[in-house]
Amino acid sequence: MKSQKYCFVTNLSHDTVSEILLRKHSEVAVKLQKEQIKIRYTARIYRNSWDPVFVGTFNEHSSGTMISGEFQLEAIVRVFMKIWRGFVIFIASVALISVITSGGDISFGELFLGTLFLAAFFLLMYLASYLVEKKCQTIGKAAEREILRFIEKELMAKPYLPNLET
Repeated sequence: MKSQKYCFVTNLSHDTVSEILLRKHSEVAVKLQKEQIKIRYTARIYRNSWDPVFVGTFNEHSSGTMISGEFQLEAIVRVFMKIWRGFVIFIASVALISVITSGGDISFGELFLGTLFLAAFFLLMYLASYLVEKKCQTIGKAAEREILRFIEKELMAKPYLPNLET
């Protein structure tokens, strides 16, 4: 999943940004470790592990503090997707090899249809994992907007475009 990078600048000091981030917020949960931040949208009744999390840093800047980062899926979700896809590929390979090496027990037509069926089934399983990930990205756009709104509102931050700064 390729993610867009976001960059904001606020006139608030580094310490003030830290204090604001450490407060309890109703819409987001913030984890702060030194200069690294993780912001998760939490205003729903349920917790969606597939929602994106803003992962970034905040550092001193000439006009205050710069917050930069990108949206990512939780590490456990990324690992789950890799295991799912790896499992589908592994099982498909084993099934295909067993069908091909079955010897003279089956006719060519049965072998062809069996291989075709297996390939189609496992292709659909792999495609399903891809579609789940894409659908979750689409649903997660609302959470992304809320997190970006939080950064702009609570930290009084403005988008930063380095090539336009004079």
